[in-house]
Amino acid sequence: MTKSNYSDKRDKNEPEIVKEFERLGYYVKRMARTAGFDLLVIGHGKTHIIEIKNPEGFHFTKAEEDLQLECESRGVAYNIVMFVNQIEGIL
Repeated sequence: MTKSNYSDKRDKNEPEIVKEFERLGYYVKRMARTAGFDLLVIGHGKTHIIEIKNPEGFHFTKAEEDLQLECESRGVAYNIVMFVNQIEGIL
Protein backbone atom coordinates (compact mmCIF):
# COMPACT_ATOMS: atom_id res chain seq x y z
CA MET A 1 0.00 0.00 0.00
CA THR A 2 1.36 3.42 -0.92
CA LYS A 3 0.95 6.42 1.29
CA SER A 4 -0.73 9.52 -0.05
CA ASN A 5 1.17 12.73 0.45
CA TYR A 6 0.51 16.40 -0.15
CA SER A 7 2.12 16.32 -3.58
CA ASP A 8 -0.50 13.97 -4.99
CA LYS A 9 -3.61 15.46 -3.34
CA ARG A 10 -6.30 16.64 -5.74
CA ASP A 11 -9.19 18.99 -5.02
CA LYS A 12 -12.19 17.02 -3.79
CA ASN A 13 -14.51 18.71 -6.31
CA GLU A 14 -12.22 17.83 -9.25
CA PRO A 15 -13.93 14.57 -10.33
CA GLU A 16 -17.34 16.19 -10.86
CA ILE A 17 -15.75 19.11 -12.76
CA VAL A 18 -13.75 16.75 -14.99
CA LYS A 19 -16.87 14.67 -15.62
CA GLU A 20 -18.78 17.76 -16.76
CA PHE A 21 -16.05 18.86 -19.19
CA GLU A 22 -15.97 15.33 -20.61
CA ARG A 23 -19.77 15.26 -20.87
CA LEU A 24 -19.54 18.44 -22.94
CA GLY A 25 -17.12 16.71 -25.31
CA TYR A 26 -13.78 18.05 -24.06
CA TYR A 27 -10.53 16.17 -23.58
CA VAL A 28 -9.21 16.73 -20.04
CA LYS A 29 -5.55 16.36 -19.04
CA ARG A 30 -4.83 16.42 -15.30
CA MET A 31 -1.61 18.32 -14.65
CA ALA A 32 1.12 17.76 -12.06
CA ARG A 33 0.91 19.93 -8.95
CA THR A 34 3.97 21.85 -10.05
CA ALA A 35 2.31 22.96 -13.32
CA GLY A 36 0.58 25.96 -11.75
CA PHE A 37 -2.89 24.76 -12.80
CA ASP A 38 -4.98 21.61 -12.46
CA LEU A 39 -6.48 20.85 -15.86
CA LEU A 40 -5.71 21.43 -19.51
CA VAL A 41 -9.08 21.23 -21.27
CA ILE A 42 -9.11 20.88 -25.06
CA GLY A 43 -12.00 20.75 -27.48
CA HIS A 44 -14.26 22.56 -29.89
CA GLY A 45 -11.26 24.46 -31.32
CA LYS A 46 -10.16 25.89 -27.96
CA THR A 47 -7.75 25.17 -25.12
CA HIS A 48 -8.57 26.16 -21.54
CA ILE A 49 -6.31 26.46 -18.50
CA ILE A 50 -8.32 25.48 -15.43
CA GLU A 51 -7.42 25.86 -11.78
CA ILE A 52 -9.86 24.08 -9.46
CA LYS A 53 -10.39 25.42 -5.97
CA ASN A 54 -12.50 24.03 -3.15
CA PRO A 55 -15.13 26.57 -2.07
CA GLU A 56 -14.56 25.81 1.63
CA GLY A 57 -11.33 27.77 1.57
CA PHE A 58 -8.23 27.85 -0.54
CA HIS A 59 -4.96 29.59 -1.25
CA PHE A 60 -2.85 29.94 -4.36
CA THR A 61 0.57 28.34 -4.59
CA LYS A 62 3.51 30.37 -5.88
CA ALA A 63 3.38 28.39 -9.15
CA GLU A 64 -0.34 29.19 -9.53
CA GLU A 65 0.21 32.89 -8.83
CA ASP A 66 3.12 33.06 -11.27
CA LEU A 67 1.23 31.32 -14.07
CA GLN A 68 -1.89 33.39 -13.49
CA LEU A 69 0.15 36.61 -13.86
CA GLU A 70 1.94 35.25 -16.94
CA CYS A 71 -1.36 34.32 -18.56
CA GLU A 72 -2.89 37.71 -17.79
CA SER A 73 0.13 39.56 -19.21
CA ARG A 74 -0.26 37.61 -22.48
CA GLY A 75 -4.02 37.89 -22.79
CA VAL A 76 -4.66 34.24 -21.92
CA ALA A 77 -7.52 33.29 -19.61
CA TYR A 78 -6.57 31.52 -16.37
CA ASN A 79 -9.90 30.08 -15.27
CA ILE A 80 -10.66 29.37 -11.61
CA VAL A 81 -13.50 26.88 -11.13
CA MET A 82 -15.13 25.89 -7.86
CA PHE A 83 -18.51 24.67 -9.07
CA VAL A 84 -19.76 22.71 -12.08
CA ASN A 85 -22.22 25.49 -12.92
CA GLN A 86 -19.29 27.83 -13.67
CA ILE A 87 -18.06 25.70 -16.59
CA GLU A 88 -20.45 26.80 -19.33
CA GLY A 89 -19.63 30.44 -18.52
CA ILE A 90 -15.96 29.98 -19.43
CA LEU A 91 -16.50 27.95 -22.58
